[in-house]
Amino acid sequence: MGWKAFVLFATDQPPGYFGGFPPNDPQRAEHIRMQLGLTDYETVGATPLEEGLHPGKGELFIAAPAGGVVLSHPDFIESFFMEKNSDELGPVPPHVEAFRKAVLGLYPSGQVLAIMLHSVVNLWGYSLFSEGRLVRCASGSADDGVIADFGEPLPEEQPLLAENELNDEIGEDLVFAVAARFLGKPVDRFSEGLNLGMTAYRKKGPTVRGWWAGLTGRKP
Repeated sequence: MGWKAFVLFATDQPPGYFGGFPPNDPQRAEHIRMQLGLTDYETVGATPLEEGLHPGKGELFIAAPAGGVVLSHPDFIESFFMEKNSDELGPVPPHVEAFRKAVLGLYPSGQVLAIMLHSVVNLWGYSLFSEGRLVRCASGSADDGVIADFGEPLPEEQPLLAENELNDEIGEDLVFAVAARFLGKPVDRFSEGLNLGMTAYRKKGPTVRGWWAGLTGRKP
């Protein structure tokens, strides 16, 4: 595994919407940021999704074209995943819970997909919500094996799962396959790069260590 990503997609548009690289609206991105309660960030520029897939400490990236939102931030993305041996989303601090609810409320009749990849520990995962309800969550890592396997496999997963057990060896390919629902094709198939424009932000004050930071090797 060589990719790193902590990203969510939210839209009510047809499949593949973000793969057409609809233009980012910086003013809308700013409105979305405030709507999601991310008030302690400041704008520092712009970047393509290719560079925003794996945000560093204190970084936040938002794409806000007319028909959807793409957001990249590791600590918040993790809140959309189940913990091991649990049938519920992991417990999170109140402000993160409020963020999660706000994201799911952006498109009440649409879909939200959270994906995560980290090559150092073979961490992988995807959670798909439809109309605010979790319909599929799968994740794992080299050390922990399968962490979550909730819901029926998605059509995008089935070709891989028809020939393999759910495990970290195919985790990256599964994430790519599921993300193609929102991008039109797998992440690694964009030969010219993922050029969806994003607004870049940085946290104003001290950053807080994420609850999976130990697993991913991130430092506070």
